Amino acid sequence: MQIEAKSTVNNTQLFVESCSAAPYDTPNYWPTYSIIENGCNLDQTVQVHRSANPRQFRFSMEAFQFIGLHDQRPP
Repeated sequence: MQIEAKSTVNNTQLFVESCSAAPYDTPNYWPTYSIIENGCNLDQTVQVHRSANPRQFRFSMEAFQFIGLHDQRPP
């Protein structure tokens, strides 16, 4: 996965404070799965990858699925 800042501010560094996944592409949907919180990797499989572009933060993690949601629909 990759997060990229669209603009540049001199003498600053991109910092990913939080990242979470939800079973649907609906803002504020619950439950979510926290991947990064307060700048710390919560998922033990997260690997951060270097990027030559300082505006990019790249990482990967093992695949997962939300259990028990196969018969639900987003609100």
